[in-house]
Amino acid sequence: MPSFFPKNRLEGLSDGVYAVALTLLVLNLKLPSGDLDSAQFTTALIGLIPNALTWLLSFWVILIYWESQARLSQYISRVDDLILRLDISTLAMISLLPFSTSLIAENNQHSLSAVIYTANLWLISALTAWKTSYVVKKRHLQPSDAAQEKIILISHASSAMLAGMSVALLLSHFVPGWNLLVIFIPKIINHFTSAKKSKPN
Repeated sequence: MPSFFPKNRLEGLSDGVYAVALTLLVLNLKLPSGDLDSAQFTTALIGLIPNALTWLLSFWVILIYWESQARLSQYISRVDDLILRLDISTLAMISLLPFSTSLIAENNQHSLSAVIYTANLWLISALTAWKTSYVVKKRHLQPSDAAQEKIILISHASSAMLAGMSVALLLSHFVPGWNLLVIFIPKIINHFTSAKKSKPN
């Protein structure tokens, strides 16, 4: 007989880890210590722009993963052992994002930092896609038949995100930094697809 884990406990842990990860990202935004004159202060602020863009990207990406997790959670009635392991693995990768974000922010001249950062995102995408595809197949984990269609849409979005991250990971070896623009494509496609489906016939 399969064992199940309390769904609310997992949701509480997930929200906590996501909240902490989002908060820790801002620690990368800091000015040099000491007294700065007006010119030095302005120069330091301008120098923060690359770090600020990296913070914004990571903040946005983490929210995408959190939204996907939260939406899927409402269509899952039970948490079995595999879902528990996948979620814990995903949270481990989410907790690592502040580090990989600081890595690429402070060492953007090294292509390896872009590879590590993108690999971090790819692992989260892979785990998320695995989880959603698994839930699609396991009807006994779903509260009703009506939830199946919603779960399939979430699964398609997760697969598109994984495809985008796979391309970004490949490009990180050749165009570090710019490779991250690829991850916007799945969200843009998903946005227009959802808008088209929501239009009345």
